[in-house]
Amino acid sequence: MRDDPAMRGLAVLALLAGCGDATIGGPPVEASADAQPEVADAVPPVVLPPPDARSCAGGDAQVVDPSNGHCLLYVAAITTWSLAQADCVARGGSLAAISSAAENGIVTGLPTTPATLPDVWIGLTDTAVEGTFTWVTGEALAYTNWRTGEPNNGGTSGMQEDCAVLEADTAGTWDDRPCGRQYPYICEMP
Repeated sequence: MRDDPAMRGLAVLALLAGCGDATIGGPPVEASADAQPEVADAVPPVVLPPPDARSCAGGDAQVVDPSNGHCLLYVAAITTWSLAQADCVARGGSLAAISSAAENGIVTGLPTTPATLPDVWIGLTDTAVEGTFTWVTGEALAYTNWRTGEPNNGGTSGMQEDCAVLEADTAGTWDDRPCGRQYPYICEMP
């Protein structure tokens, strides 16, 4: 078969123009305006989360802090501060270390049943040095929200108060309490 440049040119033009069959002499194919290209078993692309991303699940209510991506879990089980901390560690975090007024507001606004958050353990304690409260995470205590007159280590009651709660009935202020008391708690997962 001989090479005919004219025929080769017509075949290229047919392909470029999208006129249908690219073979020489084939009938033109017209596409309708509403014709959709056929796609055999189209599969949407899989979008995977970053390898270090965790879902914010568990507890009785949860929320992600948009400022740092930490998952905050409300756990309704009533327990001592030490057992609450141990449970949070088992979940991959610790009792919550509240670093700003915004984060304090997020914790205070966690959806719970009943509708208002009860007093809850947070990760603040002065068990190492009386009167020097530190976060269990080792974070600096840059923000505080103590209720007026707190922390007072039991005031005149003589009770040792080394662990902190966030109080719902005082709009999220903090109070030091005896670590052996039992409250629900907030876990924070980085």
